[in-house]
Amino acid sequence: MAHLRKFAGGIILGLTYGYEVQDGEDPYVNLIEGANDNFNASTVPGAFPVDFFPILKSLPEWLPGMGFMQLARKWKKDTLAMIEVPYEFTKKQIAAGTAVPSFLSTSLEDEKSLSADDIRDLKCTAASMYGGGADTTVSAEYAFFLAMVLFPEVQKKAQAELDSVIGSGRLPTFADQPHLPYINAVVLEALRWNSVAPTGVPHTAIEDGEIAGYFIPKGAMILANLWFVLPPPPPLRVFSSR
Repeated sequence: MAHLRKFAGGIILGLTYGYEVQDGEDPYVNLIEGANDNFNASTVPGAFPVDFFPILKSLPEWLPGMGFMQLARKWKKDTLAMIEVPYEFTKKQIAAGTAVPSFLSTSLEDEKSLSADDIRDLKCTAASMYGGGADTTVSAEYAFFLAMVLFPEVQKKAQAELDSVIGSGRLPTFADQPHLPYINAVVLEALRWNSVAPTGVPHTAIEDGEIAGYFIPKGAMILANLWFVLPPPPPLRVFSSR
């Protein structure tokens, strides 16, 4: 599992910052994974009373139950480090003339024409590429490998299609995708079978509304039940060999 996480993180760090992850523990992977863990913990519905009672933000920190404020400051510091540290790595590589092509190095080619707002947007966009892509990619990989263990006949058929189209002399490219319908279907089924975010991320209604006769007041917390939206079609067919 740790290998899959580092594999996904390494690809995203390379594409975004031109950074190649180190063997063993990697400081950049650990930095961003830590910030991601903070985000995941903070978005659990009901994790902190202040989510439901915003007035708590105005109370003194020394009161019982106010530890969330100190935790929030620490997590803010971690998030800023996730944004700034990899950015500074790429900047140093550019200054030294050793930067490899990446999203950030390419975006900074004409840095003198960029405003402070442009730079801020670039930093946050680069950070969100990892923050938004790492956990979801790893979750999809977990689902896929589990499916291949549970449904070996599907793995065998997918491998046969891959061998017939690609062979053994090269790696697949996006140009091969239209010729791999079964593998495309397996990937989509893995995403449906085990959604990477079965309840999504909590949202808030910005105005009063109604869904299926239920009144949704402004400010209500909304959780999208994606697990319910993505059931197997009747009759039950999970990873059908067809």
